[in-house]
Formats: sequence, C-alpha cells, structure tokens
Amino acid sequence: MDFNFIPQYGLQLVAGRGFSTSFSTDSTKAMLINESTVKMLGYPSAEAALGKNSSNGAGKDRSSAC
Repeated sequence: MDFNFIPQYGLQLVAGRGFSTSFSTDSTKAMLINESTVKMLGYPSAEAALGKNSSNGAGKDRSSAC
C-alpha cells in the first residue's frame, strides 16, 4: 500500500486520515483498518480506534486510521 492507495481506489475514510508523505512514520508505523476490524477489536467506534497501537504479528507496532 502506498501514499496514493486511498485516492487511487476512490475510498472514503470513516475516521482519521490517509497516508501522507508529510509524516515520515506513515510508511513504517501507520495502518488502515476497516470497520469490521474496529468491531472485532472491541472499539465502540472508528474514532475510538484512532491512534491506538497494534502489533502486525511480526513484533512491529503501528497506529491505526480507519
């Protein structure tokens, strides 16, 4: 996934922001999650999931945008 993923596919975010070259950590420490994942993780809303840390299974933590 790259910085143009969201506009390229015409996606609309429920909360948060897309990836940006203005934030150097977006390429290594940011992720997008869908609404099903928000619910599966137990957050009451997409907004509640913003900025939370999650592990990708390889021991690398990332913050979420929805």
